[in-house]
Amino acid sequence: AEALGGWVCDRLGALPQEQLTAMWDMYIAGEYGGMNESLAKLYLYTKDEKYLECAKLFDNTNFFDKLKVNVDDIQQRHANQHIPQIIGAMETYNATVVAGSPEMEYYDVAKNFWEMTVSRYAYSIGGVGTGEKFTYPYTQAASISSF
Repeated sequence: AEALGGWVCDRLGALPQEQLTAMWDMYIAGEYGGMNESLAKLYLYTKDEKYLECAKLFDNTNFFDKLKVNVDDIQQRHANQHIPQIIGAMETYNATVVAGSPEMEYYDVAKNFWEMTVSRYAYSIGGVGTGEKFTYPYTQAASISSF
């Protein structure tokens, strides 16, 4: 895991922030699963700061910057792409707590996403509608297919 994490850190660390921002915000291309979560957990196991810093390279800044100040930027985003990004933000927050320097913006991103999603975008069984995208806030019933 450390060797793979190191490889990821080396590859992403060579990219400018503008390229990372464009990649993670791109539809489907930013579907990196739980890489930020995995690297934050690798930090927790190893206490090697490079893994925590590498986890942050996966920040979807266009998305996170709005969420951390409680601005709804969820509509029309790909659920399978963005939910793991948020789980990773929560794990990154946890890692910063363990590191002794809590970075509340990661907590705020996750908390605000959760509150917006459950009140505006999801229905009782946890679905977001037909397909894999969040729809428009408060319109879940219009996004349920009968077949």
